[in-house]
Amino acid sequence: VGYFDLREPPAGSAVKDNTPRIVSLAAYASWSAVEAKRATRRADKQWTEAGDELTAKAPAFDRVESWLLRAFDGLPKIEVPPSGDGPPPRFFDLRIAESPCFRTAVRKIEQFNSGEIRIFRRCGLNPVFFGETLFGAKMPNLWFMVWYDGREAREAAWEAFRKDPDWVKMQKDPRWAKAVFRFTDTFLQPLPFSPIR
Repeated sequence: VGYFDLREPPAGSAVKDNTPRIVSLAAYASWSAVEAKRATRRADKQWTEAGDELTAKAPAFDRVESWLLRAFDGLPKIEVPPSGDGPPPRFFDLRIAESPCFRTAVRKIEQFNSGEIRIFRRCGLNPVFFGETLFGAKMPNLWFMVWYDGREAREAAWEAFRKDPDWVKMQKDPRWAKAVFRFTDTFLQPLPFSPIR
């Protein structure tokens, strides 16, 4: 589980900022595990009283949006960054890749599974998760989150990725052509209580 707030994008960045203001990430083994968690929360008196107290003062949020993602075979579980001696100045990217149709979305997932995730790792784009949207907005799309040790590391990682020989070769493969027509980036910082930091 991770909890994040938006942070300012790098200076001169051409990427867009995407709302909501707070992002919560949770992983479940099955839909029944989701239902079990919801039932546990509803039965937790302390949880419900705290929620009632919070909303009695003022609404806790304007709106909530939820997405259900299926993990990629190439990264089947959330990878939590290693912890250090203190809170690292980590920089997180949450990226949404929109595809023209479901067929091309499947091809983009195949591209990630067949080598692009390995290239990410080699170049310093450290994965947290990759997921295909099963339910949510602007489908078909896929989501992924990567982290870096600061803004400078982010810029260096993407520069290394763009120049990576395997990536250059992969881009020329017609199987992967036009699999994505738009990327949306959200730059995140972990909240103080987030297990992912």
